[in-house]
Amino acid sequence: ERTFSINGDDINYKREYDSSVYAVYRQMIELREKHIALQYGNTKTLIIDDARRVYAFRRDSGLDKVWIVMNAGSEPQHCRIPVGAHPNGTRIVDPLNGADFFIAQGHLSMVLPPRTVSVLLAAEANQ
Repeated sequence: ERTFSINGDDINYKREYDSSVYAVYRQMIELREKHIALQYGNTKTLIIDDARRVYAFRRDSGLDKVWIVMNAGSEPQHCRIPVGAHPNGTRIVDPLNGADFFIAQGHLSMVLPPRTVSVLLAAEANQ
């Protein structure tokens, strides 16, 4: 409970929040602070699929690259994301969901659960 004054009246308001949502916001803020691409980078759309409700884009600034993949649908979706000229076997991490992926033939393949966002970084960029 927190008390604060509104127009001179002291009113008690319960402050309840979902700690898991707070934790995700903290992680996202930390990622933004750590990656210049998320602050000032260029944006390139990679996938727009209205039927499957999937959207993917890349933010990049110099060597810093971050891929964001969203599934707004109610079903899991297989996504094949073009990642450019990264060598086969390059490890990509999703720090929000604790998953690892590997690039094959210039793409990253993943199954994205419903109503999920993945933030993808080259493993060495997440050190």
